[in-house]
Amino acid sequence: MLRILYGILLAVVPSIYAQTTQVYEWGFTGDQAVSTSLPSCRNVSLEANARTANGTSPFYMMALPVGGTPSTSFIGTDQSDLTWTVMYPVGEFLFPFPSELSIGASARAANLESAGTQLVLGVVDALGQSGGIDPPLYTVIEGATTQCVPTTLSDPTSGFKISANVTDVLNTCQPWGLTIEGGTPPYNITLAELNSGTVTNVTMGPIDTVFTYINRISPGGQIIHVRSVSIASASDGDGRWATGSPIVRTQGSKDTDCVGLVSTSSSANTSPDGSQGSQSKLPHAKIGLIVGLSVFGVLLVCGIVGFVVRHRRRHRLTMQSPSNSLESLPTEAVTVTPFMRQDGHSLASAHLNPSSSDTPAPTRPRSKGSTVTPDSTTIGETSSSSPSSPQVVVVRELPPPYSKWLR
Repeated sequence: MLRILYGILLAVVPSIYAQTTQVYEWGFTGDQAVSTSLPSCRNVSLEANARTANGTSPFYMMALPVGGTPSTSFIGTDQSDLTWTVMYPVGEFLFPFPSELSIGASARAANLESAGTQLVLGVVDALGQSGGIDPPLYTVIEGATTQCVPTTLSDPTSGFKISANVTDVLNTCQPWGLTIEGGTPPYNITLAELNSGTVTNVTMGPIDTVFTYINRISPGGQIIHVRSVSIASASDGDGRWATGSPIVRTQGSKDTDCVGLVSTSSSANTSPDGSQGSQSKLPHAKIGLIVGLSVFGVLLVCGIVGFVVRHRRRHRLTMQSPSNSLESLPTEAVTVTPFMRQDGHSLASAHLNPSSSDTPAPTRPRSKGSTVTPDSTTIGETSSSSPSSPQVVVVRELPPPYSKWLR
């Protein structure tokens, strides 16, 4: 069964951001101990007992009406004999619980007219230590008189008020935007949970008018038939309470870590969107960001790898010398054959025998180390005189000095 939890925003002890742990507990005594109905203007008795320690007197009752104006009342100094007067009217405010949400608008209106003010109650001591928030949601019924009810608690036209962007169901980790109008800043707020002694106190900035609370109230529980809600209120620098006290039911995941989300106050004129739609956009935005960063990272790595490979390839090509390139070229064996004249004698023999009357065939000078290929006439003559001679004859030029007949 859905457990609706009470979250109370109120100002008792000014602080920046702190949690107050329950050190004592309180409860009604006598007939009121077994009833959740409170007759208007009736004095009811209660006591505060030590849990880990006794509270420090005096003690105060915090009463937070749904949709109304909260109050802090002195209830005594003797923790065994405390008294509180029910100073709220009958039939002013009502919160529609889940069993009433399915009925028609006219039926709900009838309930609003017939039901009494609904109250969330808690006790604090002189040091601001919490005695816990009582589990039931109390209802004010008609008493012997209503003369004790202050006009400030029943005046809905007060200029100092608080409103919320969500007034029905609040999901786990969903932002709850609370806007304060009027009053004298800085504003003080407190968040408490029904049937819990832990109370969170927050003091907003000197010009802040909006408080965005990330819902970390547990949405479920094992307590049956307990109507639990979250209710908000605020007080200003002069100690006055704001009217309005919006109220919600909590539901959703039991994982209340809400990683990356922080409750904040701001001076914005409008409260943040706390709808379920805005909450559902958060994971989609995170997924899109992760995908985009992943794609960018892959492209960046590929670009770096390509640049390095290309740079190394250019470096290897630059380091290769021309001599190494030439040495790598294939070579062919060349046979050197003396150049033959028509009579079958070589030029070498003519050079060694200068007295010969034969005149050598003229040759064109070449640079040292060059290769000479005879023209077609010489090739033809050589072929006719020596059929076995090769078609191409390579002659190596002799170094100087040359004989006169070669000049």
